[in-house]
Amino acid sequence: VTFNGNYASGFEVTTSAETVSSSAATVNTMGGILTSETSTLAAGASESITLTNSRITTSSLVWVTVKAACSYGYIVVVSATAASGSATITVLNAADSACQSTYSLFFFVLN
Repeated sequence: VTFNGNYASGFEVTTSAETVSSSAATVNTMGGILTSETSTLAAGASESITLTNSRITTSSLVWVTVKAACSYGYIVVVSATAASGSATITVLNAADSACQSTYSLFFFVLN
């Protein structure tokens, strides 16, 4: 795989999920899984998660997708904004009803 002339290889991914606590989680690998702290995200509500990660720079691409949806909700990743050593991930429950379980996200950091 090439990205702007740079090859992506030697992927580093954690196999266990990190549970978000106080709207934040720390995972220092290129890829990983985040499990939400909340299990009752209201319909139409959004929340932000701060991912602290030593691989993230201000020019990183932080790709985030929903790995497992919550029950009765519809989680959408709205944005993932990189900063030095962290990223802010914003998700939205786009359903007409509140979540009734946690959800999980998969992230991948490209530099």
